[in-house]
Amino acid sequence: MRTRTWLWLSAPLLLSLSCTTLPEIPAAACGNKLVETEREDCDGDAPASSRCAAPGEAHACRYVCADATGASYTCPTGYRCGGDGVCRQPTGVFQQAGRSIEVGATELQSGDFDDNKQAEVLALGTKDILERAPTQVLFFSEDLERATAQPIPGLLGAPVVGRFTNSPYDGLAFGSLPGMAMLIGRRDRQFFPRSYPTFETPPDVTDARIYFVDFFANQGPVSGSPFPTDFPVLYSTLKGPQGELHELFIADLNERVAQMPAGPSELQGDLVMGILNEQLPCPTAVAGYKNID
Repeated sequence: MRTRTWLWLSAPLLLSLSCTTLPEIPAAACGNKLVETEREDCDGDAPASSRCAAPGEAHACRYVCADATGASYTCPTGYRCGGDGVCRQPTGVFQQAGRSIEVGATELQSGDFDDNKQAEVLALGTKDILERAPTQVLFFSEDLERATAQPIPGLLGAPVVGRFTNSPYDGLAFGSLPGMAMLIGRRDRQFFPRSYPTFETPPDVTDARIYFVDFFANQGPVSGSPFPTDFPVLYSTLKGPQGELHELFIADLNERVAQMPAGPSELQGDLVMGILNEQLPCPTAVAGYKNID
């Protein structure tokens, strides 16, 4: 009986390996391409038209809707743009922002008076018998830890916060003895005053339009008033003994400015009035009419 024996020969296989040291990935650090902490919303990547702030930048590894260059971006779906240029997801719950600030106030309103995209607070004190109250505006630091109080001189009657002009600043409208006044916010956190006196319309007016014109735009306050005054100019049609009269007159002073060829209902467009030429100290009125050449 034969026995077959198998002999296996193994030839050595030599492999040449090249070793590369991979960089360490720091844990919980902005810039490692991993979103790991509550302080990170992103790390490098962002949806189209959105931006993730890079390491070393303000608000690093957060979605931003604005940056130091002034550029603006769209927040990703589910995020909202904050006043500090950071996109955040609403939580649905309230939490205390900053620290408590003691203010002697009976009423609070909010508005952006310096156009920093962060709301300020209008604080009203105790009202007097005429419903007027001492007022101050609180301007907050970005972290809401500090507030600067800007007192408003005098007592304000029923102030209301709103956007009253085409400027980017909110302002205050309030009652005053001559009529209504406004304080419009500014970048330097001061307030620009305007005044709108009250007046009565004559009983024989059948058609009228009202315009507010600053006749003293380059001459400062008038009549001792601390407010630059926009005078109410009434363009009206009146029934007179000889028929209809079409006039421009300063309503609160009852002073005629000019007699017009037609009434306000015949205007083509609107009446333009004011200091149209800096070389002419007097205001000019320009009117176009539908049926008058």
